[in-house]
Amino acid sequence: MSKISSIAILGAGNGGCAFAGHLAMKGFEVRLYEHPTFERNIQEIRGQSGVEVTGKVQGFGRLSIVTTDISQVVPGANIVMIVVPAFAQQIFINEALPHLEEGQIVVFNPDNFGSLVFRESLKNKGLRKNVKVAGTASLLYACRRLTPSKVDIRYVKDVMPVAALPAVDTNTVVNSLKEMFGQFVPADNVLEVGFGNVNQVLHSPTVVLNAGRIENTSGNFMFYWEGMTESVCRVMERVDEERINVAAKMGVRAQTTLDYLRQYYSSEEPGDSLHDFVTKSRVHGGHGPDAPKDLYHRYITEDVPNGLVPVWSFGKLAGVAVPTVDAVILLSSILNSTDYFREGRTVDKMGLSELSPHQILELVKVGEERQL
Repeated sequence: MSKISSIAILGAGNGGCAFAGHLAMKGFEVRLYEHPTFERNIQEIRGQSGVEVTGKVQGFGRLSIVTTDISQVVPGANIVMIVVPAFAQQIFINEALPHLEEGQIVVFNPDNFGSLVFRESLKNKGLRKNVKVAGTASLLYACRRLTPSKVDIRYVKDVMPVAALPAVDTNTVVNSLKEMFGQFVPADNVLEVGFGNVNQVLHSPTVVLNAGRIENTSGNFMFYWEGMTESVCRVMERVDEERINVAAKMGVRAQTTLDYLRQYYSSEEPGDSLHDFVTKSRVHGGHGPDAPKDLYHRYITEDVPNGLVPVWSFGKLAGVAVPTVDAVILLSSILNSTDYFREGRTVDKMGLSELSPHQILELVKVGEERQL
């Protein structure tokens, strides 16, 4: 009998519904929570007591609990999967903290340095919770909700790096997660999975460079196949280089976005270049218009402040110039009349501003008690 029996899914968006439906179909007891502000997301799911799944996975996942009361979901769960945009992670952390129990595993899907925010939240509240916290480099699924209770899973990624904070807990966490999905594999540490989220490279430059087209057509074009032209991809590749340079200065190995995509989607054509891959990928295109309808889309509102801003902020800490990343953040800020440099996830907000790159690396490897 599986050691993991009960799973709490926090967040009922595309990814949360995919996890909930798929895991329930696998035989796990699944509880789905949505913040009361977005109760409409779960009304239909609650009415039919589950999620219909179509695409690469097909069936109906019956859920044990569907609620806006987090006290019904977190206590007693073996695994707590936080599956929300990075800008909502702090809200869900605050909601979950009072209900977490000894021995639970909390996983951010994806991490986006959320595990470090979780650590800082514990510290600020003076709490010591004997839970293991981890994060993934990306969302396991390429998916989209078709209706409030039906999700289309276009692809389940072939591999998904995950790391615990600190990294000495990673093998324990991965062994548990593999009971759910064999795709979970250990990464070196949470910095690696944080820098490894390629959404910041793929999404944000493409939105900025297609801003006029998005506003003029309300997104009536294929974002990957048509929006990622050769010149746009050249900017993306420069952002990619700067991301890798900052990661290296922090002592972390980061692959190119093209290499990540080839690993995630091994059945796709590997492509000779990033442009070749993204404009031929059947997972990412060929399904009709799918570009953002406006500029206040998560490709900016999530991926800039919680993807590119951390790269920029770690770059400042480590003394690495990131002019292209800086430019994309600046243009995004102007386009949306929002100072993402100020609002984004900086090393200060992660509680790391007083540490050197070496000290940060040691912290994510072995934990603060053992590295100081």
